Amino acid sequence: MRTKSILLDMDGVVADWHLQCAKSHGVSLDELKETFKERPFSLRKALGMGTERIWEPISAAGPSWWADIPETPWARRLWNGCRSIAPTYFLTMPSVHPPNVGDSMAGKFMWLQKFTGNEAFNAYLMGPPKCLCANRHTVLIDDSDDNVREFRKAGGMAVLLPSCANSMHTHDGDPCDFVLGSLAEMNSSSTSWRK
Repeated sequence: MRTKSILLDMDGVVADWHLQCAKSHGVSLDELKETFKERPFSLRKALGMGTERIWEPISAAGPSWWADIPETPWARRLWNGCRSIAPTYFLTMPSVHPPNVGDSMAGKFMWLQKFTGNEAFNAYLMGPPKCLCANRHTVLIDDSDDNVREFRKAGGMAVLLPSCANSMHTHDGDPCDFVLGSLAEMNSSSTSWRK
């Protein structure tokens, strides 16, 4: 029986990308969510900016923008919960905005070093597409409907973390509880998926 693994997305799952982006434009994310009622939530639409304008402060800040993204409120509980179930690795895509690819990779690595408290941390993979990591012994935790759909289509298991920006925007409960509950359910129903 092969050991399973969990692949944990960063942006939107453990790193609050939307909060950092709103802050870099001098606005409150909570206020944006309150005034922009359309769901799923779109930061670009809420800010009323085109893609290039959104990325200006991110490009100007360089790797530090990525390294300084605040943790989501459930980040540590989710990471620890996943690690109690199976070996857990971070799986993240670098920025798709060309000037930021290198900066995002460097900044994400610095973020992981801070988050884990380990300068030599190496339990991560960076690069698209995530579905290349899919297999029947691996579960992806992601906040992107597309990433989850493609991972499942490629033969992996996946859990969509509820977010105002995805198809689970009506979920009222704690996103971390939902994910850990889904993992526990998968674990109990599949002997080939146990640690």
